[in-house]
Amino acid sequence: MGTDAPTTVLIPVPCAPMRAPCPTSGKLGKRKGTCTRQVRTVAFKFVAYLRITYGEYTAQCKCCTTFRITPEGVLPKAHYDNKVRDLVLDRFLKDGMNIDRVLESLRCEFLLELSTEFVYGVLRGRAEQLDMAGHRRKVLLLRAGAPEIILPDAVLQEVRGRGAADPVFQEILRAVWLKIVPTLPTPAQVRVWNLGAGESSVLALSMTDRDCEAVLDDRDARRCAQTLKIGVRGTLGLVVLAKQIGSIPSARPVVEQLRRSGLYLIDDVTNQTLALVGE
Repeated sequence: MGTDAPTTVLIPVPCAPMRAPCPTSGKLGKRKGTCTRQVRTVAFKFVAYLRITYGEYTAQCKCCTTFRITPEGVLPKAHYDNKVRDLVLDRFLKDGMNIDRVLESLRCEFLLELSTEFVYGVLRGRAEQLDMAGHRRKVLLLRAGAPEIILPDAVLQEVRGRGAADPVFQEILRAVWLKIVPTLPTPAQVRVWNLGAGESSVLALSMTDRDCEAVLDDRDARRCAQTLKIGVRGTLGLVVLAKQIGSIPSARPVVEQLRRSGLYLIDDVTNQTLALVGE
């Protein structure tokens, strides 16, 4: 017994006045013809398209000879409107989904067949436009490099020690995608290093799952991880990873912002690391 084919809906969107302003100069041009194109939009359990009728115009300025216009909420030459892009961001940020879950949920609920590259493009294109504090923007960019982020409670308590109003502590509480787990007993192999509670809890957790990667900046904690053959990456490495996968256009501005926030980085190491991504 087969399943019914999904219903396709066409939504007409007229966008072809007799005169329209040039996108560059703003000077009115006269319409010389019309064209149509279809752009996917959002509709629950429907395959929905905007059927856009747009105008082509003769320019009355020197910046171009002809130009076309596009309706609000649709980027030029885009295959999806901004409602699709906003939905991707909502699932990623507000609902705490990783990229695979975002793709699956949009496929099931809105019949959207999106690619991983499209989702990364949305994150790159919109991250800097969002009205977020600097630390929230960095969370968005760096999170793209990991399917799951786990935080031992001991680390949360260290951050909380700065005060309940601390912006990082508040952001952790809001981050529904971040998994906070109880602190495990510290193994003897870690105790001998006399590390802080946060670093010890990260290493103890990492010893239970060798497929994970510990994020540590403390020098002794990193040496302990290497001794125990635990994969480790520092904050600087996360920034480089974000640049390599295309989540941020440039790594150096993020590194400088981290330094201003209090992260200690050695100049020579920083420069050598940034050179790996051409900066």
